[in-house]
Formats: sequence, C-alpha cells, structure tokens
Amino acid sequence: MSRSKKKNPFISISQSKSEKQDKVFAHRKERRINRVILTSRDYEYNFKTDKEVSNSYFFSKDGMQRIDPSEYPKGLRK
Repeated sequence: MSRSKKKNPFISISQSKSEKQDKVFAHRKERRINRVILTSRDYEYNFKTDKEVSNSYFFSKDGMQRIDPSEYPKGLRK
C-alpha cells in the first residue's frame, strides 16, 4: 500500500493524529455521572449528555482543514 492516497484532501490542524483518547475519557466521565444519578433515590432522572459533561474545545485536535492537493502533495499520503 505504498502508493495509496487519501480520497478527501483534509488534514488535522494540530499535531495530534486522533481524538480517540479524548473521546474515550469524555464518554467514561458521562457514564460515571449518569450511573451516580441512576443510583440516587430521585424519581426524576435528569441524565447528562456528553456535551454537558465535557467540552470539545479542550480536546487535543482543533478540527480539520481542507488543503489543495497540487500545492501540498504530502498531505494526501496515508
């Protein structure tokens, strides 16, 4: 696969390759908080969503950026 190329010309803005570890921690935190809410004696369960528990602005990657393949051919390599 030495000649394989990306189909979509997008690269990440920061040096991080993935946000997987950040998402794992955010979902783990959400499940932990919801488990505490569920075991409480309240009869009105107000579960938290992942958007309420974690902030995606603090993740290691700041999003994706479109590049021009003719100017930056190294960005299309896998």
